[in-house]
Amino acid sequence: MGAVDDLVAMTDGISLQRIDEAAAVGRPAGVGVTHAEREFDALVEEQLASWPAEAEAAARPARLSASRVDPAAKAADFFPDRRR
Repeated sequence: MGAVDDLVAMTDGISLQRIDEAAAVGRPAGVGVTHAEREFDALVEEQLASWPAEAEAAARPARLSASRVDPAAKAADFFPDRRR
């Protein structure tokens, strides 16, 4: 499994309160940051690093195809009279 799949599997095990049962309660002054909040913050940092890497890997085939065509396109622009 990939890094993102591991994160998804880990976070799928976390249960959240149903939205129709949710109620807002202010955090008491004596309560600091919880371990769960720190855990989610750490997951966010990991995801921010992994998403661009996956996008880069997905874009490689298209970039390779474009790099093969680019020299021919530049040559065609260099000789404009031959395009007619």
